[in-house]
Amino acid sequence: MKLLKGLTSVFSLQTVDEEKRERLQCHYTLVVLGVFAVLVGAVDLITRHGTSAGAALLLAAACFLNAYLVSLGRKGYLAMRWFLSVTILGVLTYFAVSGLSNGFSVIWALLVPALAMLVFGRARGTAVSGALFAVLVFLFWTPLGRALLLFRYAEEFLLRFPIVYIVTYVVSLLLEIIRRESFKKYRYLYTHDSLTGALNRNGLREYVADRYDRLDGETAFVMFDLDYFKAINDTCGHLVGDGVLKETAARIERTMGVPVCRWGGEEFAVIFLDGEYSDDKVEAALQLFREEPMEIEGQRIDITISAGAATFAAGLRPTENDMLRVADDCLYEAKESGRDRAVYRRVERLKDQ
Repeated sequence: MKLLKGLTSVFSLQTVDEEKRERLQCHYTLVVLGVFAVLVGAVDLITRHGTSAGAALLLAAACFLNAYLVSLGRKGYLAMRWFLSVTILGVLTYFAVSGLSNGFSVIWALLVPALAMLVFGRARGTAVSGALFAVLVFLFWTPLGRALLLFRYAEEFLLRFPIVYIVTYVVSLLLEIIRRESFKKYRYLYTHDSLTGALNRNGLREYVADRYDRLDGETAFVMFDLDYFKAINDTCGHLVGDGVLKETAARIERTMGVPVCRWGGEEFAVIFLDGEYSDDKVEAALQLFREEPMEIEGQRIDITISAGAATFAAGLRPTENDMLRVADDCLYEAKESGRDRAVYRRVERLKDQ
């Protein structure tokens, strides 16, 4: 049950980067393969195929060892990739030469392209798959290689097996390309607003998480809200309203100089983590909306924005709730005091720090 839960978690990961997801995927794939190898070894022991059982159990041990290396983190993962590559090539070469279990053991080679793509990714998976293909061609298609074989394979098998192996590689490669491209699109949709292309809350959290450990200067969180945006939708239509939201995201990002997040509805937010913030940037954004009407769907749109800016002194480690609480209060004050303006607040001390 724990293993099944772990496998499920690999495909439900939403906030981790691709490398971490690949490490988890690799870890559980190796565990599953190790369990399967143990079962094969047990069957071979029961049927009194001692040599074959030993090879299967050796493969299982290698899988579990590599899974452990992956669990150690990035350095263990990199070490595992080299160790597993050598293990796969060594074990499969032995299986092909020995022909254990009446030649059945070489069939394991057909798993290598899919396993290599899953564990190593497209580039290294292709390298490992290609290396094993070269070994198979040498052993099955050259006189010197055939002289090394300890099992008498059928001639037709020797001729066709490398071709079947290439087919499994091509299919595995196509599936890996589809998987990776689908994951990229999924990741984009998870972190970006589909209408404006700005970050959504998930994307902003990841943007912060990637930089949070390096904070050494002031932190600033600014929230923007379009003034009387509902009137635009009511009088000009939602198509124009969508255009206003897109242009708003572009203008805020251009003037603030950092990625903008669509916080929700007509609210947008930006965050500064390295002391690069200044009130002048907020004022420049307000002035741009105030002085330059938008041209949306052939209509001139005059609209302003209000802002609430919270600045946290260097050394503070504000949480999302800390930043949202202060900036939201400032934004509310700006709206209540007439709109088309910004309210600023500096925080020198957090209650829980």
